[in-house]
Amino acid sequence: MISVSHQLRLLYIVSAGYWAASQMIRPVVAMFLVALGASPAVVGIVVGIQSFVPLFLAIPAGSFADRFGYRRFLTLGSLAMAGAGVLYICAALSHAYVTLVVAQVIEGLFELFVWTSAQAYVTQLGRDYDADRNVAHFSFFSALGQMAGPAIGGFVAEKWGYTGAFGVFAAMCAGLFVSACALPEHKPAPVAGGRVSMWLASRRICANPEVQIGMIGTFANLFITGMWTSFYPVYLISAGFTPSISGFLISLKGLASLAARPFVSPIVRCMGHSSALILASVVAVAPVAATPLIRNVALLGLAALASGIGLGLNLPLTIAIMARNTRPEERGIGMGLRLVMNRVALLTNPLIFGLVSEYAGFGQSFYVCSAIVAVLMLLAVRRWRFAVQRQRG
Repeated sequence: MISVSHQLRLLYIVSAGYWAASQMIRPVVAMFLVALGASPAVVGIVVGIQSFVPLFLAIPAGSFADRFGYRRFLTLGSLAMAGAGVLYICAALSHAYVTLVVAQVIEGLFELFVWTSAQAYVTQLGRDYDADRNVAHFSFFSALGQMAGPAIGGFVAEKWGYTGAFGVFAAMCAGLFVSACALPEHKPAPVAGGRVSMWLASRRICANPEVQIGMIGTFANLFITGMWTSFYPVYLISAGFTPSISGFLISLKGLASLAARPFVSPIVRCMGHSSALILASVVAVAPVAATPLIRNVALLGLAALASGIGLGLNLPLTIAIMARNTRPEERGIGMGLRLVMNRVALLTNPLIFGLVSEYAGFGQSFYVCSAIVAVLMLLAVRRWRFAVQRQRG
């Protein structure tokens, strides 16, 4: 049995590798579709398909991971993602939309296996008072992946074409599989009296006001991230910038996200989890809303840094909120609920952005999508205040 510290190091590698692959493939697929002559609406539909099937399977996947073991689902998910990479290569060689769509569906489905299991696994390791630290380190490495992925994808696509970029994605997923195989199996201890159904557990978890704030924050995070990874590079290319510049700016956002991680604990001590999450979401979306007004690369870089700081604080806060408010034997279900909100965001963002871009232009899409996030956060603030007042009363 390998030590807890070694297990954590392996999970940090999985976190970095997963996010590098995930954040690399989304802008590459979007740019590949544009190169094929697809309209913004078609780009939105094809990119959004990746999140449609997982939307309905995230909670069952989390429940099965709780029951059958996190390592098993990590290895299965990463291997299937590598298979999706092979299909992406076939799509690049044949220019076949059907193959690309099938690859998107497979990747989206098995991504949730990897990420649900990895999050649940890391929150179960060590002592209770180590949880926040472990999650912070875990999210730090996820930020490394988010920073590296788009830059790798943009560079490889520019130098060796989309076939080369898809090949790199497949190799990265194979590396995930190797790392996951080195982990020992981990399952929560059996529950006295048996398990409750995943739907009853889901209802109980969702009734928690702090969980509701965390889920809305999760949606905001991935909705904004979807703008960055799917349409931001397309917008920059349409504005005359090169793929490498768009990849650099997205990676700059990832660098800021990385740098923000050490400040999570002091901010939480000062403000609390819910207040910190709301503030982080506002900081993340405001620079994105201003993007169509910016034409200078340096100013775009500053906007990327600011948005990255907000996104960097958001991820560990939402994971910590879900971990703090779920039982150990239901941690996978809790992370599955979080991923449902992820997939809703990743599904609706490209559809909304693509349709608005089709009829009103890219600039209006940034405004509309940012307004959606702002409204949701205002509702979150109102609900959170009501819950706090009711608890005090």
